[in-house]
Amino acid sequence: MDTPQLAYDPKRMELARRLSEAVILIVLGAGLLGVTAWFTGHPVFFYITAGIATLISLVYIFGMIIMGVTKSGSGYIPICILLMVIGILVTHKFLAGILLGGAFFGIYTMAPLAFQNIRRSITSRKLDKSADKLEQFREDVYSKLEQDKNQEERIAFMSDTYDKLRKLVSELAEKTEELDALIPEVEKLQEYQESGKWQQDFEADERGEISLEVNRSVLSEDGLYDLLSDLDSLYSTFGDILIKAGVYDNVEEE
Repeated sequence: MDTPQLAYDPKRMELARRLSEAVILIVLGAGLLGVTAWFTGHPVFFYITAGIATLISLVYIFGMIIMGVTKSGSGYIPICILLMVIGILVTHKFLAGILLGGAFFGIYTMAPLAFQNIRRSITSRKLDKSADKLEQFREDVYSKLEQDKNQEERIAFMSDTYDKLRKLVSELAEKTEELDALIPEVEKLQEYQESGKWQQDFEADERGEISLEVNRSVLSEDGLYDLLSDLDSLYSTFGDILIKAGVYDNVEEE
């Protein structure tokens, strides 16, 4: 029986990730520039940048809410309205106040996402360094082989290399088998998210309709979306490491 495969398209996920990062940077940057422009007395620049931050942040948040991959509007909309009311009180103008509040709303919503992307970028760089170390280790092995060593030294060195890699491969194989066995559960989680049932359960939990004795960890804000994204990144990372190690090239040659 064939093992079910995840319905992820790596290229599509990478494109979506890059677009999301671009939106986050644009809204966060425009929001900061808009707030700065208002308090430094540059009205034209303020209306342009604050307008961009307000429009894109609202479209982005409503889009994420509709798709069911972020917390419900009951968490964001009141904050947005409150910031806009404060903006009107500060500016004494309706449109300027709305845009100033929208700029602050853009900063409020996008700053945590920007920090999250920075954390993921740092983690990705660490994984890349691990892959580079693996490649360097591979090069060292071949370098050692090319040196003129006597038979005993060669056997001792290659035995140490074998022991290290055998242990690492065994550990990775065990974890890979565990992850492979969980693929059907991952597909169920993905279907649970995309069907809209997660959003219904989340809102029911917010209304206090779910017993506190029930395990509700899957309803944590953005937790399920982050888990599926992390799994996709993990699969991509494994693929990159295998490519760097030359495993895929060897398979193609065979």
